[in-house]
This record gives sequence, structure tokens and C-alpha cells, in this order.
Amino acid sequence: MNFKSSFLAGALLLAPLIADATDSYQVKGYGVHSNGGVTYHYSVTNNSPIAPGNAGETSSIEIGRAPSNGKMDGTDPFYDPELMDLSTNTGVLSMASPAGWVGRTSGTSERPNHTLLWETMDSGQPTKAYNLLPGQTLTGLSATRAQAQAAYLDSHFHVITNGSMRVFGLIERADILPPALSVTLTPSTMRAGSKLLSVTTTITVTDNYDPAPEIRLESIVANQTLKSGDISGATFDTDDRSFKLKPVAGRVYTVTYSATDGSGNKATASATVTVKK
Repeated sequence: MNFKSSFLAGALLLAPLIADATDSYQVKGYGVHSNGGVTYHYSVTNNSPIAPGNAGETSSIEIGRAPSNGKMDGTDPFYDPELMDLSTNTGVLSMASPAGWVGRTSGTSERPNHTLLWETMDSGQPTKAYNLLPGQTLTGLSATRAQAQAAYLDSHFHVITNGSMRVFGLIERADILPPALSVTLTPSTMRAGSKLLSVTTTITVTDNYDPAPEIRLESIVANQTLKSGDISGATFDTDDRSFKLKPVAGRVYTVTYSATDGSGNKATASATVTVKK
């Protein structure tokens, strides 16, 4: 990854450290469904060859802060709410932090755009006492939302080290694989008749990160033209696993479900119900 690094005003004496800070920090994230919402987990790795000591100090980690726009016009692009990628203040239910860190949403009350911010704390005050040494990874950073939002895994991150060194980059998705999904319908065959017959669905789903991917009934189609009343009790775009179908001779119904994990990876699977004469 190519990160952009910059400094606070007046920190020009740290200029020789630019090369060491560039490409040094890696932030990975993934989402899981939990407690009726989606929890986003983050890890921060220091890939820098910088030797241990003050050069490894990490005092602030922010998710959603847009990178520098490169303008040197006297404005501070790092704290312009218009540049923030997230809208967390309308959806964040809780945040968790590793020992010695405190998490909160950061932004202004006048604007809807906020970011996720973790800071090292000492007696309730921000401090620069935490050293994320070369090769080390910090975990335990998480935020839970009521609903999924892709920006939590697609936005920029912002890390402050050495009290004034700023490192920017794009979050990497740790989870890029869709769930494994299979669908079974009972019954899978029907005798032709005039009355609607009940069908139940059995779903098997596994995911490498998310223990409870979101299941949705995507569609019910047939090899014949469907008429009003041929399908009853099916609520699409929900986890609906029971409905009724009209057993018309020669008809094959194809029922499709999807499974989406907390990182947004989606899989689909289908099963059929065949109507015999």
C-alpha cells in the first residue's frame, strides 16, 4: 500500500522521519453480525523497521479520517468534516478498546459526518505512552452499528505517532471470502393439484469470520409464467424460510437465497421444487 504522511504545523524538525513512516502502518478490518447489529473489528500493525523507543509511540488511531488533499493554503485538511467518510453518530451503538485505550466517535454536533477515534489514555487524559513496536499488531479495536455500512471497511485510517507524525492509508479487508451456503427445500417434489402446498427451507451456512451471516430470500421463479396467487406467504429480502406454492403440473420452482457476512461478502444458492403430473 502507498500511504501519505504529513505533519502538524511546526513539526518540521521531524522531516527526516518521513521515509520511515511511509508504508509503515497497516490497518485491517472485518465485520461480524452480533447482538442484532454488525461489529467491525480492526487490527493495527507497525511494519516499520524503526528501532524500539520513542519512534514507535502511537497515540491516536482514527477510522474514517480522509487523507491530506495536498493543499498548503493554510487550512487543515485533517479536521475538515466535509472530508470525513463515515456517518457514525447516527448508528454507532458501542465501541470497545484494548487496555490503555479509549474509543469514541469524533466530529462536530453540527454535521452528520463523524469518525471512529481511539486514543491512549493516562488518568483520563490523552498520552503518548503506548509503543506499537516494529512487527507488533494491536487488536481489540471494535465498533458496533445497528446496520452494516461499507465505509467502515473501505475508508481511510489515520495514525499519529511520535506525538506529531501523521500516517494515512486505506483500510484492508481481512475477510474477502463469501460464506459457504447450501439450500434444501422440503418437499422437493409435489403432486399436481389445486391447493397451495407448504414448503420449508433448511439453510446451511458457514463463514471464516462471521458466525451468523445475514440470510435473505432473494427470489422464487418458475419455468412457467407465474400468476397471482401461485406463491403465498413469501416475504422477500428477509430470512423467510416457509411459504406456499401452487402445484401446477410440469412446473419447476427455483428458490434462491443469499448469505451476506458482516464484511459485505455475498453468496447465493438455489434449490428447486418439481411438480409431477
